Amino acid sequence: MTEKTRCCVCNRQGRRECPALDGMICTSCCGAKRGSSIDCPPHCLYFPFGTEAYDAWLKIDSTWMPKVIRYILDHVDKTHFENILRRMDSDNVPSAESVEMSFPAAAHYFLGVERDADEKTIADIWEEEGWQGLNNDERVMIKYRRNTLPTIIEVQNVLGDHAMECIDLFDPDGSPFIMFDRSLAQNADRFTRFLMWITHYLHFSRPEGVGFVVPFSIFDEFYDEILMRVCGKSKNFRASDVKGYLAGHFGECCALLKTITRDNTKRMIRSIDMHHGVAVYEIKGSREDIKAIIEIKPEFNFDDRELEPDDPEGTEYYNWLRRGESKKIEASMHPSFSHEDESQGVGILGLLKLCPDQMIIEMFSKKKFEFAKEMVKKYFGSYVNFSRESVEDLSKQAAKRIKKMEREPSDKDEEKQAGTIPIEIEQQVMEQFYREHYTKFLDDSIPALNGMNPREAAKNPVMRPQLIELMKSHVHTLSTMCRQKGLKLDIDWVLEELGLHELL
Repeated sequence: MTEKTRCCVCNRQGRRECPALDGMICTSCCGAKRGSSIDCPPHCLYFPFGTEAYDAWLKIDSTWMPKVIRYILDHVDKTHFENILRRMDSDNVPSAESVEMSFPAAAHYFLGVERDADEKTIADIWEEEGWQGLNNDERVMIKYRRNTLPTIIEVQNVLGDHAMECIDLFDPDGSPFIMFDRSLAQNADRFTRFLMWITHYLHFSRPEGVGFVVPFSIFDEFYDEILMRVCGKSKNFRASDVKGYLAGHFGECCALLKTITRDNTKRMIRSIDMHHGVAVYEIKGSREDIKAIIEIKPEFNFDDRELEPDDPEGTEYYNWLRRGESKKIEASMHPSFSHEDESQGVGILGLLKLCPDQMIIEMFSKKKFEFAKEMVKKYFGSYVNFSRESVEDLSKQAAKRIKKMEREPSDKDEEKQAGTIPIEIEQQVMEQFYREHYTKFLDDSIPALNGMNPREAAKNPVMRPQLIELMKSHVHTLSTMCRQKGLKLDIDWVLEELGLHELL
């Protein structure tokens, strides 16, 4: 053993290079002093709290949590522990499925939030006892995890298979931070928002337990409700107060998130015109008279499809387009669904079936159905007699399905059907669609922007924050679709066009 190979701490045989001490170190001294007596750099491969030893951190975590739970159970009344466990669970009844969320939340609540009569937390008491039962790495870990608190984070960028750049939405003055978590990084997209417990280490941050996605559609309502509970109508708040409230009412807040999401979904379904309307007309004269009218009207486009099971031989199908006089319905639709000319595409009103002795129209909204019946009177009034109709409320069926899923949750994933369109073709089609859509979107009047178009809102100091929020939602939705479908699409060119450099 030469001088150069000696451990620079104990003079025994060194086993690895120590970048902090600029020499060799033995495994015992490294394990007993890293992060505590030795100021390890983040790039050290043997430093579990650096940026290059992800798996080493996981190994420490696997021994740390059981020791923490045992210590808490030895120092906290069992009934009180069970009560806190319930408070950390969104269903208020801990089960095998909720343990992954409620136990870590309860552990961190006892470690750093709840205080006894002497104003001491469990971590304070344990520290006074010299962290009995913990090794060096576990003592370094608890140094940070005693300050773990829940918040809402927003993913700014996914940086690889286990890292994300994030911001804390309850700490608007805080700096972006790097979050390490393989599972989260593989299932997160830009601007995804999570409600979860977070530990900030020196060189990275980590989620603790299960995180809940906060959808864009209900974010404002949920965020405002939390602030209302903490500081009333005042818009001024301290991050510590909000996080303290979340910590003490975590299960309640998770349940609130679920309730708002569910109620919003039901409201959305009820507000959407989801009706399946079918009207049947008996042909009075010649079928050829009907066909002659169809052929001169620009809104009817022949569809060479196979016969449907219940349709008689000789039935012909026509897509009823929003073209010709039928384009008038677009006056009652959102501007983004209208088309100034046919080069931009033509929307579909519904389907017309021409049978040997009947004409049938089929639409998928009550508004379109009523409009189409009026057009039938105008075009075919003297050639057909109304026979019968049926209107089915699909939104009620959807609501029933949601209610059934809530009663009978399934752990089985739906089988994914293999796509029949080559990925290269789908990529080209989607790129063309989104370029055309967003080219028009830039100059469209947007209700969410008080009727301004995005170009105008980008230059308006009052509306610009709302535009940023809107575009975050667009980017997030597109990123999610690309991840799920394996596509590579982005709308960075839209953000550049609008000068939203904060989102690039």
